[in-house]
Amino acid sequence: MLPQVDVAESAWVFSAAWTGVQVYSHTLSGREDLEERVCALFEHLLPSVAVPAGLGGW
Repeated sequence: MLPQVDVAESAWVFSAAWTGVQVYSHTLSGREDLEERVCALFEHLLPSVAVPAGLGGW
């Protein structure tokens, strides 16, 4: 984790974003695009909390 990361706050943000991704995917495509949307979520959020070496190709 990056030194400035508030773990509890980050957990809340990830949880809220995960819920939103599921709702949008369900609404827009019946969850057919869920994997694609989850990947996009991780590609955007993980670099804000993880050290580059910990991303492992994300």
